[in-house]
Amino acid sequence: MFIVSKKADPTTFWATVTGYAPATKPGAARVKFDFDIHFKLIDTKQDDNQVTDWEWFEEHVIDWKRVEDGEGGPLEFCEENLRAAHAMEWARLPIIQAYYQEVSGTAQRKKN
Repeated sequence: MFIVSKKADPTTFWATVTGYAPATKPGAARVKFDFDIHFKLIDTKQDDNQVTDWEWFEEHVIDWKRVEDGEGGPLEFCEENLRAAHAMEWARLPIIQAYYQEVSGTAQRKKN
């Protein structure tokens, strides 16, 4: 279904990120995780101006949901916590992937 709304914000969108955290013990299985990221849609020409992964994160990732701290409580979205997530390659890459899948429509095609 396609909905046109005057209230819609054409410059941001939410996407679900799914990935796998590395095993914490030898022989253990990787742990699947998923959470929601609020992205800012960046014009393709501007997108090419980000020269590092961190600059890309700063521009594109503007909020999150279902991200927890080590004690099971919600983790506040702030620059310090975003930097911590960015430092974990196994989290960083699925976030970037989720953005481009949503923008290209790949995520929607996978759901159908």
